[in-house]
Amino acid sequence: MSSLTFYREQAEMQEVAANATSLPQVRDRCLRAASAWTELADRAQKTEEARKVKAEGTAADEASAREYEHATSRADLPTAIRSDLPPERSLILM
Repeated sequence: MSSLTFYREQAEMQEVAANATSLPQVRDRCLRAASAWTELADRAQKTEEARKVKAEGTAADEASAREYEHATSRADLPTAIRSDLPPERSLILM
């Protein structure tokens, strides 16, 4: 059970308790508790959405980094810049 589900269930239970009682102080207490649980649920939902957006952004950033890395791989570099070649081949004649 996720936190969001738990918070929503607790808010619903407090609303049911508030409607079932005839005592005004108990009703007020239950309604305040329901309000607090609802606020916690709303925060949890916003947090889940923010994490999802961040994860999607991170995945997109990683894909861009892989594309950049592939585009600038050693095989694509001019001979003068490549350090994996022997010195006599690393010079570009102009």
